[in-house]
Amino acid sequence: MKKIITLTTPEQIKTFSDPYRVQIMFSYKKFNRPATVKEIADSMGETPAKVHYHVKKMLQAGILKLSHTKEIKGIIAKYYELTADSFSIECDKTNPQITKLFKNELQRTISSIYDESKRIVLNAIENIENIQKENENDNDSTSDFTLSNIYLTDEEAKELRRIIKEFSDKDKNKNDKEGLKEFHFFSALFSMESDSDIEAGE
Repeated sequence: MKKIITLTTPEQIKTFSDPYRVQIMFSYKKFNRPATVKEIADSMGETPAKVHYHVKKMLQAGILKLSHTKEIKGIIAKYYELTADSFSIECDKTNPQITKLFKNELQRTISSIYDESKRIVLNAIENIENIQKENENDNDSTSDFTLSNIYLTDEEAKELRRIIKEFSDKDKNKNDKEGLKEFHFFSALFSMESDSDIEAGE
């Protein structure tokens, strides 16, 4: 699996910005291993046929790939995985049609990722019985919300991405999770001086 893949074609951008496919991507991230369409569908509470349609589109766009196959009771099960840890979007600003598509699909992408993150957080809040009590102590808070513009050099922005990636990958492959808590993290790092690219992650 690559660390990051840049999506540049209209087909790739359209596929990536679809809200339902964003949910599928997060489901694969949650599994943290190759999974079948049925496994993903079950985790989403959806029918395999519906998920399979979107998985096929994601395969064509290079967002998913076939990892391996396995025979189970005479049936060949196909296991898919994401092709990269994260994806970035870039467009050729010399082509007005591509630029317009890019802006429209970029809005959909941000909205899709944000909505999915919001859904995860709100569901988590529903499962916390004493959230107000837990958040009274800043040193032991289970949640933290920040919205701000920051000023960085290009090198500092790269370093911030590296740090986020490092913590995102931390201990996720360990079988022993004792002492570890799972935290949901949503990030979007976007240059306010250019609309040529975006990198967003969960």
